[in-house]
Amino acid sequence: MPSTLLGPPKRRVCDGLKWASSHPAQASVRLVLDPEPIAVPRPPRTRHGTDPLNLLTTALTPVSHRRYVVELRGARIAGRFGTVVLPDDGILVESLHSDLQYVGWDDVYYRCKLPALSDHAGNHVLLTALFADGYHEWLIYNLPRLVAYRAANLSDDCTYLVPARMAPWQWASLEVAGIPPSACVPFDDRHWRLERLMFATMASIRPARSTCEWLRGLAKTVVRGAQAQRARIYISRALANTRRVLNEAEVIGLLAKRGFTSYRLEDMRWLDQVRLFADAEIVVGAHGAGFTNCVFSQPGTRIIEFIEPSYVYPCFYWQALACDQEYWYLVGTTERGTIRDGRHGYDLTVNIDELSGVVDGLLEPRRG
Repeated sequence: MPSTLLGPPKRRVCDGLKWASSHPAQASVRLVLDPEPIAVPRPPRTRHGTDPLNLLTTALTPVSHRRYVVELRGARIAGRFGTVVLPDDGILVESLHSDLQYVGWDDVYYRCKLPALSDHAGNHVLLTALFADGYHEWLIYNLPRLVAYRAANLSDDCTYLVPARMAPWQWASLEVAGIPPSACVPFDDRHWRLERLMFATMASIRPARSTCEWLRGLAKTVVRGAQAQRARIYISRALANTRRVLNEAEVIGLLAKRGFTSYRLEDMRWLDQVRLFADAEIVVGAHGAGFTNCVFSQPGTRIIEFIEPSYVYPCFYWQALACDQEYWYLVGTTERGTIRDGRHGYDLTVNIDELSGVVDGLLEPRRG
């Protein structure tokens, strides 16, 4: 019995391009791009010249990521994240996330019955996925799908399916990218069969230079001109639930003497964040989504990330490589018991002497 009537879809399709090529009556391949070039790794920098968290190894791991756009006729989307169900009742796992380890995170896989099915005519474009409401995930993985969609020469009458609870910064980013709210429909836990659905794979979890250059190009459309002095930024996580810097007053005091300003990005409009980071000279802070804004910064911008050792995810090292930026990290001291849930890291204390040494070294005039 098909999942249009009862139960979840019965199988997974891991290769949407292969499926589309073998089902010409139900799909057309609109675009196939060469694998994204990944930046040549260079070691992250630390105070003592070593790499204790072994981030370089992650950058040396081979990455193969195909980008393509297919037109699906009679496909369905279902669930909270707009998971694609192909006309033969298979789930297109690439519609959930670019990293297939997350297959199965969507409850579409397990529900006894999907919501009532409704049919929708016209051209629809998928811009939602698992974690698409996250700042980093939206800007690095999802929004750049527009590059592929435009290269596929879509018609002007497309409806864009976006996450259900779009934040103001997501609407702002779409408008800067040329997609007005009137062209979008938030999708949340529904079950639609679409006359035509355009599906593009997401950008790689390790961004390519082309992805970062496109995002930096968007920033140039809203920047009002270079500032007389480039910004020295400290990103505060005082309002966050995890990875807060417990000696932040001491950190801010040290940095303030060196020309830094502390920012709580939650209090800033998105366009103001873009303009701020476009002029960044140095960005300092604990690991968090705010570092995604460094994608708008110029090549050569210096980044100092505080890492809590129970939560090591090198996404901002990978991003800095793609943006040709200078990446440093400091390992903080874990302060367990400060939060209830350590799945996303604990609060931490920063070694002030190490921070002072790194910052002062970066601020010294460089020869040549």
